[in-house]
Amino acid sequence: MPTVLRPRVVTPGLAAIAAPTPPIQNGSSARQNSLPCKVARHFYTTAGNHFSLATTPGKLGSEAVLLAVIARREATVEAVTTAAPKAAEGTSFLGRHQFLIYRLFSLAGIIPIGGYVVMHLAVNASVLAGPAMYQQQVDKIHSLGDTAVMILEWAFIFIPILFHATVGFWIISGALPNTGAYPYGSNIRYTLQRGTAFFVAAFILFHLWQMHHLGHGLGGGKFDAEHAASSAALALSPLVMKIIYTVGTLCAVYHLANGIWTWGITWGLWTSEKAQKRAGYLCAVIGLTVAFFGMGTLYGMSRVNIEEATKIENRIQTMREAGSGEISLPASAATEK
Repeated sequence: MPTVLRPRVVTPGLAAIAAPTPPIQNGSSARQNSLPCKVARHFYTTAGNHFSLATTPGKLGSEAVLLAVIARREATVEAVTTAAPKAAEGTSFLGRHQFLIYRLFSLAGIIPIGGYVVMHLAVNASVLAGPAMYQQQVDKIHSLGDTAVMILEWAFIFIPILFHATVGFWIISGALPNTGAYPYGSNIRYTLQRGTAFFVAAFILFHLWQMHHLGHGLGGGKFDAEHAASSAALALSPLVMKIIYTVGTLCAVYHLANGIWTWGITWGLWTSEKAQKRAGYLCAVIGLTVAFFGMGTLYGMSRVNIEEATKIENRIQTMREAGSGEISLPASAATEK
């Protein structure tokens, strides 16, 4: 039985793409690239070639098949080349600059966010050495001045975190967990990385509300820089706060440690299987170290005697104000250590 063509009738200079249907082979040979088309009297290619069909379907020859194939291929090329610029114009900003944004997203997670997390937890862990040591570390930071601290916070903490979180949630929105179908270690780590992101984001907002001065207007802002240990210990004294900070800190530590591992792959620092395995051990050590800082902070805060810490902090403030000439120090207080 001869091959039946079913092309659409098109205007000069255009060609239509027919919907594919199973080809009917003609005896000894079949053309893989020819699709059955609807019978029509005239064919036009994008090059302007015209083919008049005066025969019946039973008498269609190889020339008709060839011309139909040419028309379809030219139409396909034209459709693709026409649609490509339109698709590029409609792509979002994130889509057009995905490579650069992903690199900045990865970098921001390590520098400065990761560095700040390590420094923040290390400073807080100094409470293990007593309220006086913790107060001295806090005073060093605030000695820069309120304006400088605010600039540093926004430039190296808040804005990078907002950028990292925004891009991160954009990435998560296009992914679905599949650990049930593919329970591999790397896939589980990938899913945990995305899952902990939600907990870390919620924990950061809660931490800012509870401890930072930005939370004053909403009933938060419990941390007092001049009474660092006593105010922090008081805010963390309820059991529910200990649980929230334990879970939030460990989620942040995992997100950072695993993020360092994926960051190294993204930036080509460890690409081979052996290099990635060694980097995994390194990131595990980093994670355990940062977790020690975090858990050490919570343990140290739980051991603070709030009343005694307040006395120590008051004495330190008195000494500092006397040293700056704001007040005159009594002789008895000057001899105290």
